[in-house]
Amino acid sequence: MSNLLTRKQARRVDLGLTAREFSTLARLATPPGIQAFLNAIPINHELAGETVHSVRGVLRHRKAHCIEGALLAACALWIHGDPPLVMHLDCDPCDYPHIVTLFRRGRAWGAISKSNGAYLRYRDQILPQALEVERMAEDSYRLGQTGIAALLQALQQSRQVRLQSLQTASDLQNALSDLERAIGAPIP
Repeated sequence: MSNLLTRKQARRVDLGLTAREFSTLARLATPPGIQAFLNAIPINHELAGETVHSVRGVLRHRKAHCIEGALLAACALWIHGDPPLVMHLDCDPCDYPHIVTLFRRGRAWGAISKSNGAYLRYRDQILPQALEVERMAEDSYRLGQTGIAALLQALQQSRQVRLQSLQTASDLQNALSDLERAIGAPIP
């Protein structure tokens, strides 16, 4: 076991991966490549109950949440000679903690993460859908197909989604501000 802890690069047998799984991780040769892979797979919303999928599980199911993504990233980095460094970020009790994989290039540190992407979901999916529903409700009302109550209900729901979207954007900005304070420098 001590040999494994001091090994510079992880081998397939060290990680318990199949040849295909190892090959997938071996192709993720850079932190941006690993991050792109994690960004491309869907969020694991744990609809069937809480999970902590192994690296093999993430590769099989092609979805991950933060710890699952962090473990995959750590393994991919380790295959290429970077130490597998995973950091738990604690937070306010009203929020969820986060887990990232750290790497170093020269004197600079970086992190890879699979976030829950709430802000991006609102921006790219939920908010445009809510606005479309609002437009459809207005058109239906204008054409006499629905009454004022249906229009007002649709407008109220759309405004609620907009409010949640703004709250999510605010939470993101607060998190970035907290991170900049923690590292003592602006995030580029």
